Amino acid sequence: MNENDLRLYIILLVIVIIILIWLIWLLLRKKIVVASMTVSTDKDKYSREETVKISGDVELEGEAEEGQTVNIEIIPPEGEAIKLEATTDAEGGYSADWLIPPDAVGGTYTLTATCLGAKATRTFTLNNSQIR
Repeated sequence: MNENDLRLYIILLVIVIIILIWLIWLLLRKKIVVASMTVSTDKDKYSREETVKISGDVELEGEAEEGQTVNIEIIPPEGEAIKLEATTDAEGGYSADWLIPPDAVGGTYTLTATCLGAKATRTFTLNNSQIR
């Protein structure tokens, strides 16, 4: 390798390093946006044929998010998950209702709501008695 080749190699190396530093700077200055949300039910314990009233809020960087789809999944102690959807209002709030069927399995149900990459979970109990 002669002296001119070495100079060209060093110049190219410096250019590559500058480009890498610039790309890293661009990535680091990009703001990471994090959504947050809540989920709740109107009661902790239910009986068959009662309505579970689900509600919560969605925020993005502390601001209410209107018009966002909230996916709600109710996972029973046995069987397949129940899927519901809700849309956030101007204050970022959402709500949905689920009528518990008369043949629902008693026990602990897990309720999970997701929106904009955020997730909120709570549980509620379906009374084991009153089986018809």
